[in-house]
Amino acid sequence: MQSTPQQLIKKYTDNGWWGNNTLHDLVQKAVKQSPNHTALIDPPNREQLDGNVPVSWTFAELDHQADLLGARLYELGLRQGDIVMLQLPNVAEIVVAYLTAARMGLIVSPIAMQYGRHELKQFCDVVTPRGYLASETFHGAEFAKAQASALHARTIDQLDDWLTQINSQLSADNVQAPYAANITTHTSYDRLADEIELIKKHQPPVVITALGGPKPVLDVVHEYGGKVIADVNSVGYARKAAATGVDGLALISAGAGGHTGHMAGPAFVAEVRTFFDGLIVLAGGIGSGASIRAAEIAGADLCYMGTRFICAQESMASEEYKNMVVAAQFEDLVMSDQLTGAKAYYLRKSLEKMGLDPNNLSAGTGMNLTSSQNQIKAWKDVWSAGHGVGMVTDIASTADIVTVLEREYRQTFIT
Repeated sequence: MQSTPQQLIKKYTDNGWWGNNTLHDLVQKAVKQSPNHTALIDPPNREQLDGNVPVSWTFAELDHQADLLGARLYELGLRQGDIVMLQLPNVAEIVVAYLTAARMGLIVSPIAMQYGRHELKQFCDVVTPRGYLASETFHGAEFAKAQASALHARTIDQLDDWLTQINSQLSADNVQAPYAANITTHTSYDRLADEIELIKKHQPPVVITALGGPKPVLDVVHEYGGKVIADVNSVGYARKAAATGVDGLALISAGAGGHTGHMAGPAFVAEVRTFFDGLIVLAGGIGSGASIRAAEIAGADLCYMGTRFICAQESMASEEYKNMVVAAQFEDLVMSDQLTGAKAYYLRKSLEKMGLDPNNLSAGTGMNLTSSQNQIKAWKDVWSAGHGVGMVTDIASTADIVTVLEREYRQTFIT
């Protein structure tokens, strides 16, 4: 990217104000001539800023830190010309970040520390960054994770970047674990064709279709050897999806949050098993290890668990969303199809926060996703949860959540 006009560059260089030496050149010169000389000293109040002890680095150490960060960013898929948003206080790492960006040809978009999620979302809509570097904590409070909710993939370019990063990371770590891409296949969805192109490009091992039939992606995914799982919320839709040749069915039963069904899970599985012998995933109200065991006994191969992991520390849900889930009980859920045309359960307080009356929601007028980008922006702070919300009592790491689920699951075998 070249943002400075050529005539201005010529004027500055002709007057000797600008030279041909880059920041990288100057640092490398210092590393060769004075590797052990002090290059960088942290502010003495660093602990108050981000909780870390102040550091003092030589030119050689600064060069090494930039190499480490550069290797990690490259591993994550960042390349020359990519935009990186930078939200760091005045500490040593901000210098490392700028030096690394200069070496890699990355474009830095600096964000002031006082800007919160609202401002960050607006920047993301304009800049569409490939990366975001931020302080883990700031003035004693969690910072990077709290800001991360602004970075959900709301554009095709962001989704493309995320899929690239996932594949790059799995390849770099030599990990064989499959991941899934969830794609909305409703006929009115205005991003459907673009997202199918991304499926062709990135070839995710599993593709989940939702809010529409699986036909649009079936041949594409099967051609490269992937598997297709179709979300269905009725036996009728399950029959239709099975007839297309899908590899699996995700049965969205009563109690699911994001979009829901009307049939009890065990009965749903039992009836679908009479005509489908492929993979069955059960969804809806599954929030404990015992629930997982119950789904297994009912005849499901796998289950979806969404609400419990909203509150994972690694989740990109905002802290406000997580705290609202922890505080909620079943009575705090409101089912409505007003927002998207699909029936879903929403947290009462999030509806009230958006100025809606949970007790007086109008009926939906049918699903219309022709202006999906505007709808995403309009409803981004209206939050869903399923019937398992009452089982979520804290914010914990994914590892700790899985440990609890495994213990609960194993306890079901003890007589």
